[in-house]
Amino acid sequence: MFAFALALAGVGCDRTPRDPAAAGASTNGTATRDGKAANPGAEADALVVEADRLTEAHDWAGAANAYERVVKVRPEEEELRFNLAYAYMQLKRTNDAIAQYRECVRILPEYGEAHNNLGNILRKTGDFHGAIDEFQLAIRHSPSNSNAHNNLGTAFALQGKVPEAVPYFVRATQLNPNYAEAWGNLGMAYVQEGRARESIAPLRRALALNPQQETARRALAKAERQLAGKP
Repeated sequence: MFAFALALAGVGCDRTPRDPAAAGASTNGTATRDGKAANPGAEADALVVEADRLTEAHDWAGAANAYERVVKVRPEEEELRFNLAYAYMQLKRTNDAIAQYRECVRILPEYGEAHNNLGNILRKTGDFHGAIDEFQLAIRHSPSNSNAHNNLGTAFALQGKVPEAVPYFVRATQLNPNYAEAWGNLGMAYVQEGRARESIAPLRRALALNPQQETARRALAKAERQLAGKP
């Protein structure tokens, strides 16, 4: 079996940049994803800025510490918990990351990126059932998330359910035509299904986008041998 590739959504502050000035503009309420309300407190605002700066610098221990402090003040802000969870992931604090992603989706059940990243962690712990559930929720709430489609396909493929995986790899490549890993996964799935001829184009596409995909390169060589009638 080939090694299928999973992908993580980006850090939350990269998707939804915060405006520290706006964060202090209101005297009540907490900040939401669309920025309609904000929590007061210059100290908390400064912690958000510092945490985001440390995240950008990939200082994960420092970022985690800053996010932990601000989450105590703003416990119902899903973006802060998303970023804290991501920092925990980089620090290999798996259980802590799971707990924070679960808080994210408690606060905002339609938070597709959090479902996607939670699914990735659960898959790594061997909880395929839980991972598949989370990837499906990610797709339900964020149907244009190519990572979630690729990851759900990967979870199925790793369980030997390759026919169920293929449509999700196809959809991932439709949503993001430059998604090298999804093209590679699609091609490898075709090879495993004995569809060597169909695998050639996606595997070549994967390697054109990312020549470093060695599993895709091996899959392409295998497919070409099969088509040439060689073992």
